[in-house]
Amino acid sequence: MRDFKRLSKILWMKHRIWIVLFLALVLLLSIFESYTALKMEGERYIGYIQHVEWIYNNKDKEFKSPMEYDDAKYAAQRTFYEEEEHCKLEKELTKERIQEANDKWKELAKEYGYKRGERQVDEVYNASAYSVRDTIYRDIYLIDIKYHPFFESSGFAGNVGYYFGSFSMFLVTLLFGFLLTSLENLTAYHEFANTFPWSRGKNYLMKFSFGLIILAGVYIVTTIIGHAIWSTSMAAAVSDTGGILRGYFFRFLQIFAFYCFVFGVGELAGNFIGHIGLLIIAMMSTKLIQFIIGQILYIVGRHDIAAAMGNFIGKVTSVWPIGILHFPGDYFSQPYPRVLLILTLMGLFLVGLGYWSSEHSAKERTGYVVKNKNFSKVVMILALLTTAVIVTAIISQTFYLETTGLSVLIFILSTLISYFFYRFLFKVKIGV
Repeated sequence: MRDFKRLSKILWMKHRIWIVLFLALVLLLSIFESYTALKMEGERYIGYIQHVEWIYNNKDKEFKSPMEYDDAKYAAQRTFYEEEEHCKLEKELTKERIQEANDKWKELAKEYGYKRGERQVDEVYNASAYSVRDTIYRDIYLIDIKYHPFFESSGFAGNVGYYFGSFSMFLVTLLFGFLLTSLENLTAYHEFANTFPWSRGKNYLMKFSFGLIILAGVYIVTTIIGHAIWSTSMAAAVSDTGGILRGYFFRFLQIFAFYCFVFGVGELAGNFIGHIGLLIIAMMSTKLIQFIIGQILYIVGRHDIAAAMGNFIGKVTSVWPIGILHFPGDYFSQPYPRVLLILTLMGLFLVGLGYWSSEHSAKERTGYVVKNKNFSKVVMILALLTTAVIVTAIISQTFYLETTGLSVLIFILSTLISYFFYRFLFKVKIGV
């Protein structure tokens, strides 16, 4: 504990300006983000009520054509948002009013024979070619896919915690993870840290704990601000507060898992460029390998094999938790306990790798893209292949190349250029 206090004082003195700036940034962004998100979600309820009630009140009118029906509907929407009716509904927005609208939608769905998945709505999507009844059926379907998934996820009851500065918290976590790891190699502090009277592994864990404490404090502040904004918004009138504490906890797990990813790979990297690359690899995981192989198959003209591979991997990754392990970056926005558990375990695994690297990596490798020499070769191969297939795809699509031979030639040239570029980059020390 004494060593932790000593290191915390050193880190505070070194990074206090950045910490204050990051705090100011996250506070400003969280205020704007919370207000905007809650305003949009409140408007979602209002739009749902207006849309359903207009259809319910006008379904028995004699419209000459689907076009006349749509014109009347859009005119009513413009009038609704231009006049006091919208402001009146904002003040009168209650759970009971939303339930009334939902009951009316169910009545409409029953009357027009709408059931999920039983009819191809594409058949009636072009209203000008079909009857007014089909057009109303289309609107019932659109309401279902636009609003009901939101309602069925418990609305604000399960999500209220995720609107309080989510983007700003992820941003400050990213910046702080870089600040405490790879960016330290840009200054002489790294050499100074080697003189501490404790091991490099212990120093790594104490830095991790210092950053986590700061982020927890920032999280608490942004949550309080977000809750204050939420309590004065129209969303508060229709929210079920029973899930708020759970939402707060799950959101913190999201931030913690992301922090583990950023901090863990930061210790594996020797400079900030390597940190960015390793973070991309960690977030994409085996999805990156699938992307590279799939693009190469497209380049050589084997679209059938690429499609078969994609279908096979899609089936395999649909099995929990293989999908998360395959592409973890795609799951950080999902607030489900099992997802957060896997992401947290993956993040802790990366922290463990970072600890191993801090104990065993050679000091003279600091400043290179990747500290471990053998691992750097793997990273370099992934980097040059990814760059080559992306460049090839961009050139092929820009100039509409349909000849396989030209695409292969461009890929070979891109690979060679990428090889010489990354060979130079991986041999250069940055900051040390």
